[in-house]
Amino acid sequence: MFKRSSSVQFKSTASSLPNNLTVYVNSNDVTSYAIAHRTIACVSTLPAGASPQSAAMRCIPGRSKPEAGLGQCPVMQASFCVVDNRTFFVLTTVRAIQFYDGETFSFIQHYKLVAGVESQAMYARGITVVKPESCIAVGRSNGTILLFKVSINSIAHEPNILHGHQSSITDLNSKKRHLVSADDTGELRLWITNDSRFEMINSVRDITDVCTTVCLFNDHLSISAYGSGRIMIHSITDKLNKLYEIDAHAKSINGLCCSPQNDLFITVGEDSIINIWKVTHEDLEFDIELKQSYSLSDVSLNGVDFIGKSGKEFAVTGYDWGEAAIFTIS
Repeated sequence: MFKRSSSVQFKSTASSLPNNLTVYVNSNDVTSYAIAHRTIACVSTLPAGASPQSAAMRCIPGRSKPEAGLGQCPVMQASFCVVDNRTFFVLTTVRAIQFYDGETFSFIQHYKLVAGVESQAMYARGITVVKPESCIAVGRSNGTILLFKVSINSIAHEPNILHGHQSSITDLNSKKRHLVSADDTGELRLWITNDSRFEMINSVRDITDVCTTVCLFNDHLSISAYGSGRIMIHSITDKLNKLYEIDAHAKSINGLCCSPQNDLFITVGEDSIINIWKVTHEDLEFDIELKQSYSLSDVSLNGVDFIGKSGKEFAVTGYDWGEAAIFTIS
């Protein structure tokens, strides 16, 4: 059973955005938590045995002469990304993507999404690492996926682009050679990479509703969550064949995280409920069981992430909430 053990304070509150929490634990057991708040990303870092440290990251212009209004771009998502033993802090906003060093938070690179009138409606959302290709994948509101190749000392200035979705990308997740993408019509696409080439295996839309968040659980399962409060479980090995459909929450599910190490995944929603699910399997037969529910009264939850790889701790946050609640297995 998980119990609430502590909390982490932010300088500002979380915006009303899905997947609005990212957690990173470095090799020195220093834990960093980050949320999006309007035009900034709020970061709280807890060094072992030292006082908490705070930082505010803002989308900054990628040139010496600032472009009007660019510094005030609303932040859509923040995420820690580990690529080849180097950690990046990625900030997606309306009009631009920023890359920072994940340890020092020093600025690395700015990528402007598009120029001209179209930029008024352009934004980026959905961030994941495709490890076999050493790249960071970022979704866009026009349905494309940007693939930024990472080398030892740099990030590609011009990304490769995956086409396929006809609507805005809402979330991305990758495990080994597979990448799954979701959009705001509920469509899922499964991709596989081989020698720097991405091939789409299949696309499905089992429900006409926004897919808010998606996660590849292991080598076999894709878990997706929706604005209706439903969860869909699909088979990766069987071209996204639907295995389960679960009415999980009374309102929109806005956060999902997976811990295959202990066969758990967690969903949080606007209904203030944290649901902890257990995946059991024998050979390729899977079963899903609700193990625990917890209510954070009057908090519209919109972010959840496991702390470290053990699956023994996780954090949640919610809209207009200036903290992340920590839960620890007892």
